[in-house]
Amino acid sequence: MPLSLPKTRAYVEGKALILLFPAYCLAQWEDEVPRQADPKALEVALSFSQTLTGWAILIIGGSVLILVGSSYYRPKVPWMRWAYLTFIPAWIFLSVSMYKGVRVHGAYVAYLVARRPNFFNTRDTMNDYAYCQTWTMEFGLAIFGLWLLAYLIWWIFLKERESSDAV
Repeated sequence: MPLSLPKTRAYVEGKALILLFPAYCLAQWEDEVPRQADPKALEVALSFSQTLTGWAILIIGGSVLILVGSSYYRPKVPWMRWAYLTFIPAWIFLSVSMYKGVRVHGAYVAYLVARRPNFFNTRDTMNDYAYCQTWTMEFGLAIFGLWLLAYLIWWIFLKERESSDAV
């Protein structure tokens, strides 16, 4: 005779929950109402895209200022001077980010002037461009982050050695 455990209320409720949860999820999925076309959502996406474009312009401008400015100490260590070459791919990624932001804006303007605007196609187009804009912005920032890490390592560990060697 097999040993049977007493079936407590928690055991029964747990088993019922496991068996009924997929049915509950399916019912929730079927009851979902498709989202209505809300042009305000496009305006929000456009605003986000414009913000990213503005940040990209500021970052490019600031990095150019680092190169042409004279108010900070330039490293003499060759590997640190070569690290400035990382600015080039970062600028490329940020430029592509700005271009994709312009494409988001173009898709929104096309939606506004279309005779028969299709909200869902416009939403998908803007979403694709905004995703690419965000992705390239993140890559550009990651490259600048690597440069900043190298610069901090140089600043903390090697700057004083360079200064004492020059004396």
